[in-house]
Amino acid sequence: MPQSDIEIYVKCISIDSIITWLESVGDKSSEINQEGRSYTLTLTINNKLIPITIVEGAAGKAWTSLWFNSTETPWGSDVDCARACYLALNCQVRCNGAFWQDNSASMDEWWQITENGDERLIEWA
Repeated sequence: MPQSDIEIYVKCISIDSIITWLESVGDKSSEINQEGRSYTLTLTINNKLIPITIVEGAAGKAWTSLWFNSTETPWGSDVDCARACYLALNCQVRCNGAFWQDNSASMDEWWQITENGDERLIEWA
């Protein structure tokens, strides 16, 4: 069952670097719209339109959220996307450690990939 969306958080990476990575994954299908710390764009990935929202400082000053609002991403889970992002940007990445479910205790499980590639579950307050 595909996830309804994908969301990851990257630490201390510029918007330009994030956009460059996204454009390596798909083709930019729209202009980037900026409103404050929020950026929206649409990419075409595998002939599917993927709406993306990027929010700087979404979790503390250092963490930027990347939200892919589609079931049609090339990744099967947030963790798969986090791994792809880490390989491309060589940065710390966090995401939910399990599929999202209403009232699920697993929402407290966060997956972290450190700058040196170590992966583990963490508690993220």
